[in-house]
Amino acid sequence: MNRVFAHLVTGVAVASLTLFAVGCGKKEEPKPETTPPPATETTPPPAEADTTEPVAEADTAAPVEADSAEPAAAPDAEAAAAPDAEAAAAADAEAAAAMPEEYIQFHIMHQDAAKGPVDGHFETFELKAANTDLEHPENAMAKIAIDISSIKTGVDKRDGHLKSADFFDTEKFATATVTVGEVKPTENADEYTATATLDLHGVQKALPVTFKVVEKGEGGAITVEAEMKDLARADWGVGAPPETSGAAEKLDVKVRLKLMNKTEEEAPKPE
Repeated sequence: MNRVFAHLVTGVAVASLTLFAVGCGKKEEPKPETTPPPATETTPPPAEADTTEPVAEADTAAPVEADSAEPAAAPDAEAAAAPDAEAAAAADAEAAAAMPEEYIQFHIMHQDAAKGPVDGHFETFELKAANTDLEHPENAMAKIAIDISSIKTGVDKRDGHLKSADFFDTEKFATATVTVGEVKPTENADEYTATATLDLHGVQKALPVTFKVVEKGEGGAITVEAEMKDLARADWGVGAPPETSGAAEKLDVKVRLKLMNKTEEEAPKPE
């Protein structure tokens, strides 16, 4: 029995030592090291810095360009306008130079307004008598003779028609006369009212007129301007009605005349 017990004790001891040796001798296998990937240097992308700075430059540059462009345009506009202004002034000067010192002009529309107006004038007229003493306007007067056959409208065929019996009938009534009297001053300086009697186409008719003295010369010479509107040609029997003649019923007349003291010459007595 003692021998059996000794064997058991010995077996247990051996087993324990074996287990202890095994436990002490077993090493834990190291886990494989997970080597982190090499650190990549994260450099701030240069794009951000590049985009930021150019934007600032663009912002500052744009106003400069806009500001510099506007002043540059102004001189160009002024330079472009200067020739136009000079051309307009030259045209006005040329028109003024072309305007005769004296004229008797008229303006009339076609019966068909779409055809526009007709502007004309009489090339030949003569001062027959005048008294230019406007300090004593009750004595002032003027008489002008107009050669109707000198009518000009810019169209020869039309001029010939106007001279015919359809209108002025210059073979019978070659001359028209205007006699101005009853002169009175107005409230406006150098402006006067008067009565003008027009002897035309065998008919005499008195008209109110207002004229202005625009120039004064030596020896009592004066230059006057006047305008008479809506003269009805039917009052002097000139031309057929509008629906037949094609000419409007009324016309406007503008005159500029140089007057000087002059006594009407007596017609020579027949021998």
